[in-house]
Amino acid sequence: MRSVSLEIGGRPYTVACAAGEEEHVRAMGRVVDKRLQAMGGNLSTNDAKNLLFAALILADELHEQAGGKPDPARQDELAKMRAERDRLTEQLSLARMQAREQAGLSETKLAETLERLADGVEKRANALESRLSNP
Repeated sequence: MRSVSLEIGGRPYTVACAAGEEEHVRAMGRVVDKRLQAMGGNLSTNDAKNLLFAALILADELHEQAGGKPDPARQDELAKMRAERDRLTEQLSLARMQAREQAGLSETKLAETLERLADGVEKRANALESRLSNP
């Protein structure tokens, strides 16, 4: 057995294969990686789900190329899975945006609080300086 290093979806994987099959496995890895790249912004944060979706899409394409007719139930299920993936991606984007907004508000509030504290310290320092100058 040989092992081949692949990079799919920006992550490294090591796959065992028969001697002489290394280049074929690399080529198939590139096909899967291209499919993931084609999915673009529809990727989940779950690598296993991304690979599953890519594999399902590739299997469907292979089935159609082999002359098989698309199974309507299967097509419906695949469409539902894609819709679920898109919904989850949208929720993730919304959550990220809300987190950024909350972080921004927190930073703004912190800056305002620090400014008020600095003004208070400056007033007290001026008052203390004035008292020390005029005993």
